[in-house]
Amino acid sequence: MVLVDCGFSLKETERRLALLGVHARQLSAVPLTHEHADHVHGVALLAKRYGVPVYLSEGTASGLRKPVLATRHVRCGDRFDIGELQVSVVGVAHRRP
Repeated sequence: MVLVDCGFSLKETERRLALLGVHARQLSAVPLTHEHADHVHGVALLAKRYGVPVYLSEGTASGLRKPVLATRHVRCGDRFDIGELQVSVVGVAHRRP
């Protein structure tokens, strides 16, 4: 099971996963889309507590206020597997109004 982004606190992420019948130990990975707090707030604690691998770009890593230990840095055009899931990395412009 893959969780894309983790913008909630660890406690809130655990609560919401539980509502789905999922425990954080079941997560195979957390790919991060970008560094905004609403996408990364709880990922460092989640990864540390449960040993969940984190995938992010070097640009995302450099924009984080709190460092996250990356399992893998990804770049546009990369393709990799997370279990049976094939991931293709694409660049998307994301601007706030």
